[in-house]
Amino acid sequence: MPWYPLLAVLTLALTSDIVTWTAGKYCLRAIGISWTATVLFLAVTQPGLLRRRRLGPENGSSSPDWDVRLLGWLRLSLLLMLAVAGGQAGRGDAAFQPTMFAIGAGTLLVGTMTLWASLYSNPFFETQVRHQKEHGQRVIQSGPYAWVRHPGYLALTLMLTSLPMMLQSSLAIWPCLLCVAILVVRLRREERFLHEQLDGYAAYTGRVRCRLIPLLW
Repeated sequence: MPWYPLLAVLTLALTSDIVTWTAGKYCLRAIGISWTATVLFLAVTQPGLLRRRRLGPENGSSSPDWDVRLLGWLRLSLLLMLAVAGGQAGRGDAAFQPTMFAIGAGTLLVGTMTLWASLYSNPFFETQVRHQKEHGQRVIQSGPYAWVRHPGYLALTLMLTSLPMMLQSSLAIWPCLLCVAILVVRLRREERFLHEQLDGYAAYTGRVRCRLIPLLW
């Protein structure tokens, strides 16, 4: 939703001197470019999905309570990561490390491209978990879904892990790990949900063995 990027920016601004914090300023710019480009990409390739991701479904089934709770915890953990990074930066401008920022920005870019591939391949890639009967939801097996069952989660994992590197905060690694742990819990709950609700998903899991990381898990 549009309010969340603004809340993330406000969290960084309130916990640090964003004017003099070079890593923080550059990180905000990188996140802003990634978010804006993704919105434009969806507007061109999947305008209906963009509307549903921003406003929610107009009809059909709702998301299970566990998914609403997990998304809430994920968002709070992300804000915690930004607050911790801002607090560690303090009021002064810590030495900016261009190489570390470049690695983080590269990770963000790979995550963004993976997200785009997932969104392009999957017209049912809504923000929340639900069975989209009204849209004729089916199992997607093309694009990155031919390699892993949840490429969107892989994309988000890459994007989340890019933040401590771009913010150059060692303490931010811990709330980042919490974010990833919540994603893994949500992934496993979503798998059980899809097994129960979506025809053909069990057969798909037999063909594509990896959930998140190609060739590993």
